[in-house]
Amino acid sequence: TLAEVWKQNIPRKMAFLLWRALSDRLPTKENLLKRGIIVEEVDHLWPLCNQHLETSYHIFLNYDFVQKVWLECYSWIAQDFAIVLPESI
Repeated sequence: TLAEVWKQNIPRKMAFLLWRALSDRLPTKENLLKRGIIVEEVDHLWPLCNQHLETSYHIFLNYDFVQKVWLECYSWIAQDFAIVLPESI
């Protein structure tokens, strides 16, 4: 749960970023559009790939480079994880 984020032994700013990502509170182009802060005509693609809508899910889980980073992290801790990505954060 989101409350569990604050109980972890991680720096506060990391916990805050994690909480915002899990609660879909990051200022992604998708969220800014939903809140009427940016208009329809603005390019909504993630600027690092220019292929997908900029969402928390894409930034942290679905972007090709990020998936490689996560795989490398998993290999560092020498765990055998089954990687199943959620549909959304």
